[in-house]
Amino acid sequence: MMNSLELMRKRLEFNGGIRQEDRMIKGKYETFLRTLQFSYQGVNAQLIQPHTQCFDLDDSPIVRALITPDKTKQDYDDKILSIDYRHNFNPGDVFKWVGTDSYWLIYLQTLTEDAYFRGTIRRCRYKIKFKDENGNVVTTWAAIRGPVETQIESIQKNQVRVDRPNLSLNILMPLNEKTLKAFKRYSQFLFAGKCWQVQAPDSISMKNVLEVNAEEYYIDRDTDNIDDEVKNGLVIEPVDPTPQTLIKGNTFIKPKIAERYEAPAANGRWKVLDNLPVCLTSVDDTTVEVVWNKMTSGQFVLQWSNGLQLETKTIVVESLY
Repeated sequence: MMNSLELMRKRLEFNGGIRQEDRMIKGKYETFLRTLQFSYQGVNAQLIQPHTQCFDLDDSPIVRALITPDKTKQDYDDKILSIDYRHNFNPGDVFKWVGTDSYWLIYLQTLTEDAYFRGTIRRCRYKIKFKDENGNVVTTWAAIRGPVETQIESIQKNQVRVDRPNLSLNILMPLNEKTLKAFKRYSQFLFAGKCWQVQAPDSISMKNVLEVNAEEYYIDRDTDNIDDEVKNGLVIEPVDPTPQTLIKGNTFIKPKIAERYEAPAANGRWKVLDNLPVCLTSVDDTTVEVVWNKMTSGQFVLQWSNGLQLETKTIVVESLY
């Protein structure tokens, strides 16, 4: 038969634990679950873009959450999200508020809330397109604050007046490998019919969130795809002429710069086909350094063989500028 001490322990464990703080957390969590069902501010939410990637999910479940008012301004809309930890919403994630068909970025988390996830969210009204390191066009949701400038900046000399692009943007977006590489300082992107240059990217201040401050820049109408808003969208990306080769190394190189290549096995010999201005240095049976000795562009074939296996790699020498 259970004594009174054991009975009290069972009751405490049922209510959350021996510690009073644990019982308070469980009580608040149970209140939160009831609020999800009956509160006027209860909503349906669906995870759309986790901070780790740059494409939309189409099969994530719809879950219940609370969205309460915070700050609403003409250039941004902030609210507070409260959701169960088990749904794995994190800072940097973008989710869809199903009832309003709107999209929101979680950019701050309230760490003092233990019972459930609580964070500050900002509405994302736009997507930004850019090319990744492989030349593929990708998109990311972004919370964008428009230009705050109220005057035209110009230069006047000898009765000639030239306007300088001086508008600016403040952008919050998910932080991942693709956005971190694409939005470096001095990099450019197209948005709202204009070209913008990144001035100050901040990947440190907020967890999983990249803040970008950008300034208006000049559009290159020969290379930029203005209709689809893709920087260098009219540039045809080079194609690897020998994608199946087992020789490791860069396909596209620059004149006068040494490039290193690795063979798929040992005990082989390197050779350059045709009589071209190519120098092989630091040669051994598995590695070689290649230098194109002219300042002009061109193309050559690097060959490796060991008697049993023969591999070739076509190397393209691009213009130095």
